Parts: sequence; structure tokens; C-alpha cells
Amino acid sequence: PYIERTRQAVRKIYNAIETAGLSEKVAFGLVAYRNSTRKTPEVLYEAQVLSDLRDGRERKQFEHALAQAQEAEVSTHSFNEDAFAGLKTALDKLYWAPYQSRLIFLITDAGAIRNDDPYSSTGMNEAEIADLAAAKGVKVFALHLKTPAGRMMNNHDYAEIQYRILTGHSDPNIGDLYVPISADQATA
Repeated sequence: PYIERTRQAVRKIYNAIETAGLSEKVAFGLVAYRNSTRKTPEVLYEAQVLSDLRDGRERKQFEHALAQAQEAEVSTHSFNEDAFAGLKTALDKLYWAPYQSRLIFLITDAGAIRNDDPYSSTGMNEAEIADLAAAKGVKVFALHLKTPAGRMMNNHDYAEIQYRILTGHSDPNIGDLYVPISADQATA
């Protein structure tokens, strides 16, 4: 249900951008991430580009890519996911050059697999990913869905610490880049 709520939120953002007449000034990309394929090959990928940065006028193509984002159908070795693989893929594989303002919205309900996990695909921690993003001129927002499952796994505090380090500090123009979202209910 959280993936569907994310799709709905993206549609609302797209609607607002279209209403404001900014479609030609905005581009969207989409990278999906899961967990370790070395430990659990059935997850199929650790991170995958579903859509490179597309002009905001290409809504139909982006929504098609958004529809391809699916939850993994198998359990993995940890509640944490390879969010850093998703971020590194976005930073390395999306074509950022033509854009002055560069933002990544990390949407997650779990902590990230970091360099101290033998199944980390990046071998990086939150500070290293933050440095990589900064070097590319990209600001990372972490939208942390605090779900009942995360609470049950005692994952909320762990993930928040990681994502606060990842997002650094608040931006004077934008505000806090770590956004906790209470997700006690799957529907809104």
C-alpha cells in the first residue's frame, strides 16, 4: 500500500507542476531499490533505473515507469534495504548535467544497508553517500515512512539517525531534508 500511496503523491506533485506551468522546467527520474541479490537472488536487483531524467512534459512515459515499481515478492536477510545502492545508482547513472537544481527524494520505510553489512552492494555508509551527492551538487531528501513494521523491528531510531546524517543539515531555502512520515495506517 505504501508504493501505491507514493504513486498518488507523485501524481499530485505532477499535477501541481503542470498547474503552475513549470512542466518544461522540471525533469523526473525513478530508481527502484531492494536488498542483496547475493544473499537473496530472487529479489532480482539491488537497484534499477526505471526512468532516466525525463522532461516534465513526458508524464505518460514517467507514469508508465512508476507503474513498474513493485514490491519484492520474497523476504530478505534484513529489514533494512539497500537504499544506498538506489542513491548511488541515481547519482552515477542518471544524466544530471543539464540541471541546475538537483534533488533526490529517497522514499523508504526502513534503514539502509551500510558498509558494515556483508551484503552491502556499495560498501558505503551514510556519510560517504552524502559526500558523493554533495560532490555532484545533489541534495537528498529522505522521506522516512514510519510504519508499524518498522516500529516492531525497532528500526525507526536506527533509520532516522542514518537519514539525518545522509541529509546533513537543513537547507536555508528548503528546510529540513529529513522528513519523518507517520504511516500507522496503510491508507489515507
